[in-house]
Amino acid sequence: MAGIYIHVPYCHRRCHYCDFYTQINLSSLSDFYSALLEEIEIRKDFFLEKTPIETIYFGGGTPSILHANAIALLLEKISKTFTLSNDLEITIEVNPEDVSEEYYRQIRNAGINRLSIGVQSFDDWILKYLNRRHGSEHSSQSIEWAYQAGIINLSIDLIYGIPGMSEELWEKTIKTAVGFSVQHVSAYHLTIESGTTFGILKERGKLSEIAEEQSWNQMKILHELLIADSYEHYEISNFAKKGYRSRHNQSYWEHKPYLGLGPSAHSFDGILRYENVRSLSHYFEGIRKRQPQIIIDNISTENKMNEVIMLQIRRKEGLIKDKFIRQFGIENYKKVELRAQKYYPSYLDINTKGIVLNLKGWFISDTIAKELFFG
Repeated sequence: MAGIYIHVPYCHRRCHYCDFYTQINLSSLSDFYSALLEEIEIRKDFFLEKTPIETIYFGGGTPSILHANAIALLLEKISKTFTLSNDLEITIEVNPEDVSEEYYRQIRNAGINRLSIGVQSFDDWILKYLNRRHGSEHSSQSIEWAYQAGIINLSIDLIYGIPGMSEELWEKTIKTAVGFSVQHVSAYHLTIESGTTFGILKERGKLSEIAEEQSWNQMKILHELLIADSYEHYEISNFAKKGYRSRHNQSYWEHKPYLGLGPSAHSFDGILRYENVRSLSHYFEGIRKRQPQIIIDNISTENKMNEVIMLQIRRKEGLIKDKFIRQFGIENYKKVELRAQKYYPSYLDINTKGIVLNLKGWFISDTIAKELFFG
């Protein structure tokens, strides 16, 4: 099984926290669309013959900038170029202010069966602080329109760890999300990246990240409220109702092959990693010459082990012992297990199935992962 990721690098406005490759000048959008169709053709032999595609994901940027007809034609091109699974998950990220019930109906007819709605917050002050274009009413309406259009597999994104956001406001945000009965919630702690608006403000001493105790309290509130409403906390930042885990994200965590299309998109064929050039002009140039500009990374065994550790300890199932031994040998697993003893039992459990972090362990997972790494 394999997946396809399509990066749409356009936004109407850049959020203060965003570190993804995007631009707000839409003048080249039609050129991008043509190049994307061409790239699908150029990279038709990326997967082994007849490897079935089980997930397609439109990310960005803001994929909902694309017209429904454009999405339909892209999916039609993919279906003619690759072998598709009969049980295909097709997700598109949308911004609440871009959509309507009619738009949802059109993309549903095109094949979209899962939405990831960039809500981030149901509070207008927080949305303005993040430099989002939509208000809380847009978020609520966009969810209702999706249901009315017949799309029931809904995920919403939320952000916590925001300076100035109280625990009471965060709790209200989660309860509002639960009230819509969405099937999936992705909740991310705000990270202040260098080069972003927030990053520049931090460098100038005008913005500080919240205290660790506040971060922990907000993560605990998130976990407790969603678990109480029958969501499964299946990955550090992801919660799902039964049967509604993100299959596309799971393919990343399980090291399945995937093809990334569009500038800055990443691919993995099971052995090598590929990164498309992070520039629209260079991307266009490569596609015109039918020689996409791609950086190839031949991953060392050591780095591959570290990737597996990092990705799997973020999941509910943890680092699976038998699978790691099959890939890298029992001696390497014993080394990881020995290093993990430092955090047992306060932050993780070590059992016959593997190494599983608890909630406190997830909160410091980056620190634990570095302790477990090779090299």
